[in-house]
Amino acid sequence: QVPAMAGYVLAGKASDINLARCQYVAEQIQHTHPGLIVRVELQLPHEWPSYCETICRELDLPPECLRQSMLVWTVEGKLVGGGTAVDFLQVMQDKFGIRVTSMISVQDPIIRSRAAENLALVEERRTRAQQGPVLADRHRDAVARAEAAARLAPVVDWQRSVAVVEGSQFELRVSQSDLGEQVKAYRGEYGDGYGTVGLARSDVVSTVGECILVLHPKPICRGHSLLPLTKDCEDIHVHGVTPGSDEALEGWFTYESSPREDGPGEAEVAAAVA
Repeated sequence: QVPAMAGYVLAGKASDINLARCQYVAEQIQHTHPGLIVRVELQLPHEWPSYCETICRELDLPPECLRQSMLVWTVEGKLVGGGTAVDFLQVMQDKFGIRVTSMISVQDPIIRSRAAENLALVEERRTRAQQGPVLADRHRDAVARAEAAARLAPVVDWQRSVAVVEGSQFELRVSQSDLGEQVKAYRGEYGDGYGTVGLARSDVVSTVGECILVLHPKPICRGHSLLPLTKDCEDIHVHGVTPGSDEALEGWFTYESSPREDGPGEAEVAAAVA
């Protein structure tokens, strides 16, 4: 009889193919046995020894576990057999009646690809932890903050649809609003694209090269933003200010746009729209 719930923790080097195989097998079993719960703790290879030592000390595991590239224990803190991939797979076979050994091998390209993906995932997480969120995430968070504060609602009501033409996906946005009138309003307010615009510091997303990325005060669509040169902005100090912090939320600044050619470079525009 299959247990109502069974929980395990898989931990090891992110690049370990045996760990990747255990992941794959567990995911396949979960499709038919949702009561199986598996938490995966991936570590960078050079950080695994110290992590493993900590786990062995906390769970009071035998010394031989320190030499393994992965460990398996129950959510209650009990080592599964010797804590190896073989022990975990055997338990899966015994509990769920599935011939795990014939399901997939460590030589299968799927498993090797999963191990590579695991390592890339952990490296990306570490990079983000050290450098902070990427620009796309910071922009998304800024939009979410503005929406939560009931600010910067799009002035045009767009209806979004997606179509696939000859294998390529296209997004189409249609509005019942009079876009011609919206353009006239924008030109009247912003001087045909040039003039002084008041912007809130709370809507600053990030610096991008010699520019700043900031949410548009009257967006045409969700996420509509500006990319002015920092030198064109007065009374703003964005360097060293965390977007969304108390310092960033206070006050306004002005952006003086002018019809000259020294605007954002290609690299800055590419980074802003990535």
